[in-house]
Amino acid sequence: MKILHLTKWYPNLLDPIKGIFIKRQIDLISKNIDNKVIYLQKNSNQINNYIIKRTKKNNIEEFIIYYKKDNIISKINLLYICLKEIINYNPDLIHSHIMGWNSTLSYLIYKFKNIPFIVSEHWSGYSTKSKYKLSNLSKFIRILVAKNTKRLIVVSNSLKNEMIKFGIKSQYKIIPNVVDCKVSSVKKNKVFTFIFIGDLVDEVKNISQIIIAINELIKKNINVKLDIIGNGKDLKNLKNLRNKLFLNEKINFLGSKSKENIDIYIQKSHVLIINSFYESFSIVCVEALSLGIPVISSKCGGPEEYLTESTGILFDNNIPNSLINAMIEIKRNYKNYRKKNFIKISEKFKSIEVQSKINKLYEI
Repeated sequence: MKILHLTKWYPNLLDPIKGIFIKRQIDLISKNIDNKVIYLQKNSNQINNYIIKRTKKNNIEEFIIYYKKDNIISKINLLYICLKEIINYNPDLIHSHIMGWNSTLSYLIYKFKNIPFIVSEHWSGYSTKSKYKLSNLSKFIRILVAKNTKRLIVVSNSLKNEMIKFGIKSQYKIIPNVVDCKVSSVKKNKVFTFIFIGDLVDEVKNISQIIIAINELIKKNINVKLDIIGNGKDLKNLKNLRNKLFLNEKINFLGSKSKENIDIYIQKSHVLIINSFYESFSIVCVEALSLGIPVISSKCGGPEEYLTESTGILFDNNIPNSLINAMIEIKRNYKNYRKKNFIKISEKFKSIEVQSKINKLYEI
């Protein structure tokens, strides 16, 4: 069987961990299936208009186009290059990851070539809590695509419900992300450490309130620190907030890290903090549990489906001081958390479980 993966997110030279969960999923099913991945990545700093990187390993061929401009001429050229690759590959099924140009193209190929397609969605922008807004045209296209796909895969019940409210009707199938972590023998930090991992986009992840909460704990003479892993448009503003509160010695901005290094930082820390307005799944939450640390999470969708009292604390970030109170409580009761409870949850997201579900889906 030949599966074509058209994906909106994928690890690349500019961002090695972007959509890494999509790559993990494709790696899972590659043993007995031939796979081709097509991904487009803008790079305004390159000299040439187009740079194509083609690699093949095992049963996966990656076809990544780095493009300089995104004007109409560039888009037409990109479409031509992609269509040429797709026709030459002649897939049995198209798997479109994240709705966008790729799912629209999948739909058009289905209409003209009668090649069936499925769609996986991870994007959190359908929630009424989300700060992202789609145009009316984008809404119409997504609704149209969803009606024609063989299956619409979502990572959680929360995302499914939000998409149905949004107006998207389809044959839904819930398949969670793959979460496999490497446990290492590392020592915990001496100071009780909270850790945040994610894009530094404050209107989505609400990181500034975490920094303010750390400041309140310091005022109460509670000895803690915060490590922040990630990059994004609000990095400068968040650093300025830290400096304004004189927390340079308490809050560390560590930048982007490889998956291996992230696993080590998690294990050195004591608690992961999620303060998002909405999360469709939250891979990092399951990763933290898999690596043996509890999680404080806002009631933001995905984490509510698997985070329990024995593995962390759920709080309402619309209630004043709820994050601060959760941080104090989890530090006070930290010794009561048991790793066996974390492992019990993380087992549901192991590769073997997800692989079986995807393989059955490809048999449709």
